[in-house]
Formats: sequence, structure tokens, C-alpha cells
Amino acid sequence: MFELPIVEIYDSNWVKGSRTPDIMFFAKEKWAQYTSETENWLKKPSLIVPDLAIEIVSPNDNFSEGQEKVDEYIESGVSLVWVFDPQKKRVWVYEDERRLPLTAKDTLTGGQVLSGLQIPLAELFN
Repeated sequence: MFELPIVEIYDSNWVKGSRTPDIMFFAKEKWAQYTSETENWLKKPSLIVPDLAIEIVSPNDNFSEGQEKVDEYIESGVSLVWVFDPQKKRVWVYEDERRLPLTAKDTLTGGQVLSGLQIPLAELFN
């Protein structure tokens, strides 16, 4: 059976404001298992670690704080992290031990999490 990486307590950084990604993606099977095994899941903070975490850099964001978030996501078990920086027209991809900067001339892929997904960044940054 699929093993869920679930944060055990509500008092973890995973469910407190600043450590919640702007966008989260969960594999269908993982989400189905979580919702079927978690009583009153709609009334609680989501304690399941996402497969993909997406951060959008705001003009007033601090780089080191953003990097701390990424590090915590990876340490928590997030498989893929995308950090979009619209001002610089860049996306940073974190997967496994890889840190890959992409620009508008590149194509963002879903890696192992969203196999087959391809997004030409020129279309996003126009």
C-alpha cells in the first residue's frame, strides 16, 4: 500500500502560515488515501505533504527567507519545488539534489511528479 508522509502534529511549521506554499499539488492516489483515512479532513489544516510546492516571489520577498522555505519543503518530503520570479522572468526548479534555474527561453517540465508536463516559459513571461 502507498505510504503517506503525513505531518503528525498541528503545531508543525508545515501548517503554520509562512511555511505553506502559494500552490500545492497532490498526486490523485495520495489525496484519495488521505481524505479516506482522515476523519473530518475538511475541518482541519491539511497535514499531508504535497508532491509539488510552488512559490511565487513578490517584489518585497527576502531571498534568504525564500530559500529557507524551499529547504524546509525538501526536508519535509516535497518531491518537486518550483519558485517563480516574475520580475526576473525566472523559475528555479528543485528536485532531488538538483537546483536548476530556468529563463524565458526554457521549458518547465513536471519531472517525476507530473510526467509529460511541458510549459514553455516564454508563454508565461510575455
